[in-house]
Amino acid sequence: MDKEQKTLVVIFFVIIIIGLCIFYNRQNIISLVDSKLNSVAKSVAGDQYSGWQTYTNKQYGYSIRYPKGFHINTKDSNKVFTEAEMGGNTEVSNYYVQDENAPLKETDISVSYFFGKSDPKISPDKFIDVAASQLAKFEKFNLNGSPALKYMEYNQDYKGFNFYHIMSVSGDKIYNFTFIYTDSATMSTRELADKIGRSFTFTK
Repeated sequence: MDKEQKTLVVIFFVIIIIGLCIFYNRQNIISLVDSKLNSVAKSVAGDQYSGWQTYTNKQYGYSIRYPKGFHINTKDSNKVFTEAEMGGNTEVSNYYVQDENAPLKETDISVSYFFGKSDPKISPDKFIDVAASQLAKFEKFNLNGSPALKYMEYNQDYKGFNFYHIMSVSGDKIYNFTFIYTDSATMSTRELADKIGRSFTFTK
């Protein structure tokens, strides 16, 4: 094999190697792009609160999510907790009425968030266990990293309404979320109320 042939063989192998490198890098780039796109797609699909708005209360250290079209009343959101009553009342609802005595419709939801204080010597899990021991029907679960309890209140003074509560504890803070809807509310309305409640997150 003469010198010219050897040179051609070397050039041929160099071209093959360059081609393989280009193909390999192209496949890596395509895989990386596909991975990123899949990640974004999964993130969007997995975010059940996509398109919802967020309210954050810095004083009590929490945030909540609520759908478009809902109203949020923050007039008493920073109200100071006292021994007589809980503080930080924030109300979220999908209706607004001038008459407070106007009846709720089956599609109406009223959501209220309150804060109280617990003994810092008692762990959040222990507090939830003690609270659950006082109830006949309840559901214990993890609410975005904090122990929580869901239960129903039977209020004889307000027949025709459902009063559900979710209680969660972080440090010495007790969070109580109450959502109210009528007995005739559809399942989707009830699920929406529960979804709003479970959006709660302690921010500090």
